[in-house]
Order: sequence, then C-alpha cells, then structure tokens
Amino acid sequence: MALGVPFVSCLELMWNIWVKTKKLGKLVSRPLVDFSDLTGKQGALDIHEQSGYHAANAARAIEFCKRAKDVTTHVDVQVNTQKRDEVMRNRKALASIIDTIKFAAVQNIPLRGHRDDGRIDADCSYPEENDGNFRMLLRFRVNSGDSILQTHLREANANALYTSKTTQNDLLQISAEIVRNKILRRASTSPCWAFMADETTDRANREQLVMVLRYVDNSEGSFVVREDPVQVLDLIADIRQVLEESVDDESNESFEVRMSGENIASAVVKKLSKMPLNPNTMVAQCYDGAASMSSDRVGVAACVKAYAPNAEYFHCANHGLNLATSQVTSVSVIRNAQSTMEAIIVFITDSAKRDDLLRYTSSKHYDSDVKHKLIKLCQTRFVERHVAFEALSDSGNRCLPLPLRCSSWRRGKISEPVVRPRCN
Repeated sequence: MALGVPFVSCLELMWNIWVKTKKLGKLVSRPLVDFSDLTGKQGALDIHEQSGYHAANAARAIEFCKRAKDVTTHVDVQVNTQKRDEVMRNRKALASIIDTIKFAAVQNIPLRGHRDDGRIDADCSYPEENDGNFRMLLRFRVNSGDSILQTHLREANANALYTSKTTQNDLLQISAEIVRNKILRRASTSPCWAFMADETTDRANREQLVMVLRYVDNSEGSFVVREDPVQVLDLIADIRQVLEESVDDESNESFEVRMSGENIASAVVKKLSKMPLNPNTMVAQCYDGAASMSSDRVGVAACVKAYAPNAEYFHCANHGLNLATSQVTSVSVIRNAQSTMEAIIVFITDSAKRDDLLRYTSSKHYDSDVKHKLIKLCQTRFVERHVAFEALSDSGNRCLPLPLRCSSWRRGKISEPVVRPRCN
C-alpha cells in the first residue's frame, strides 16, 4: 500500500459528497506520493481546492466544528430537552388532577360515578349520563381556563391519562402517606406522647380500629397539644395476618380470628413498632371500658404496657361521661319525661304531613328566624341528646296543639283523597 498525504476533511466526509457522481482525485481516493506537481496552476492542491466536493466538505467540516462546540445543538441534548419539556407538561397536568382529588377529599366529596371509564372529551361538554364528581370537576377546571389539562386530556395516550380509578386510589394513598409522615415527624420530636384507639363496624361490615396520637407540638414556636389520626386498621384482617405468621399453612382456613385483647394488641403493637416513635416516651394509652381493651391482665392496655413501660391506661373521658350521664335514666321522672319527649318527636318527624303542619304553623304564627326542625334522640351518644331536647323545648308551644289538630283528620286506609283528572 502506497503511503502519502490525504486531505483529512475530504477523506472523512467523502462518503456523503458526490461519491457516486464525481470521480475523486488525489488527496482523497489516492494519496499524494509525487510532490513535483504539488503547487502551481495545475498542481494537485489547486485542482483539489477548486473541486466541488472539497468546497462542500470544507463547509461541512466548519459546520461540524461549530456544532461540536455548541452543546445545545447536540442530538442527545435536543432529545433530552424535548423529554424534559414533555415531563414538565405531564407534571403540570398531573398537578391539576392532584388538586382536584385533594379538593374532593378535603370537602368529603365522593369521586366515583357509574360511568367513569374512558377518555374525557377535550371540549369538556357535559355528558348525558352522570360519570362522577371527579370527571365533572376536571371539566370545570378546563372550562375555567386550564389549557394544560385540556391539552393533556386531548393528546395523552390512553394509558397515561391519570384519570382512572386505579390512579385516583394511588394518588389518595400517596396523599394520605404524606400527611401521615408529616404527623409522625411532628410527634417524633415531642418529649411525650399518648396513644388512643377506638373500634367500630363500618357500613361494609368491617371492624375498623382508628389509631390516634396525642402529643405536644412546638414546630411553630409555641406549645400546642394535637390529636391526629395516623392509621385505620381493618382489625380482623390485620389480626388474621398476625395469626397466619404463627399458624401452620394447613390450618389457616380453620382457625378462629378471636377479638381478644391479646390479638388486638398484637395488631396495634405491630403498627406502632413501624412508626418512628420512641416507646419510652409514650406516657399514656386511652381506650373505652371494654374488658378486651382495659383489662390490666389480658387486655390491650396490659399488652401495650409491655411494649411501652411508661404508658399508663386511662379510660376515655368522653366515654366515661357518656356512661355517667346515661345513669340518669334510673330516675323514674327523668326516664318518663325522656320517653314522652321521644314519642312526641317520633310522632311528628315520622310523618311528612305532620312535619309539614309543624313548619306551616311555625312560619305563620311564630318568628320565621326560629328553626322549626325537630331532631331525633341520638341512639349512641347520650350526651348528644341535649340537642334534641333543646330543639323540642324551642318548639314546645308549636308542637303541643299538633296532636289535637291531627285527631280531626280523616282516618282509614286512604288518609288522603285521591284527585283524578276529568276526561271529557
């Protein structure tokens, strides 16, 4: 192979310039080995310089050096810039969706609808069928000028809309976890804290136990006593999970999930141990007076005290007050008066006609600013019954004549005359 001098820029770029249409000469396809005709009018350098492919390659070499020095023109940078812009647009659209979910959660507005799947129309016109509060709130945002959300709903892929039920649940769980971590950070800095819990059965027939922390917060420069919920346990499911860890797999389907103090405490302590809280600074625990909770031998109080030695048990003050006030019914006069008032309230509120008569009489003969609605006695909290007694007391003069007026009403199977239109 002959050695010689090539022209670097033309040699590197010749594959893209006139390779098929022009014959490449010295310094490109053939090295320069004879230097006798290097210069002059017909010299190799002048001929190469006047060639079209040299001019084109020289311009491309200059452009190549310019782009190499300018970082913003690099392909990878342009791709990353486009990706970054897309990420920012998606984040802004997701922020609008998160704000909508937060608004519904704070205002206790349900999200779901009967027909809440699929893409939301970009024009955000109201559908014929109600598809849920969440999707209607998104339309409201778009109609209020949220152009980023509108573009997202129109152009995003079907698997990246962030409006599905699964995404809603995920965002709610993440939001709840953020709030929970904020509470735990404040409680972990408190010199002392207390644990409270109470259980109830919800409408889905699940036994739920709410875990609440009571602590001293000094994050804003002044001491404030706070009570914040940090966990809601599906109690039976959590107890089953704890028991399954200690029971053979073959007998998992047959063992009983007992709601004993030891089992409840196992589920509670398991959750407490995962929180960034010092058990030695836990100074109190508060439950109702049930034996499974308050027993100092086999109750939750005893088991939690083994986990936190300084946590003394206290009976819930409100629960104790409710139990104490409920004992007034042992006095016959109070018991009879309560039964009479309950009968009057039920007599009026259980009938739309009698309730309407109360409102009509009140608006016609009494001050229109006074509330005319009677309230039934609370069945679970005795201390809340005073609200019903106060409402009945305020309406006493209006309620007393009602039974006498109702006694003159027509009685029978059909209490109201049936009015039928005449057909001529």
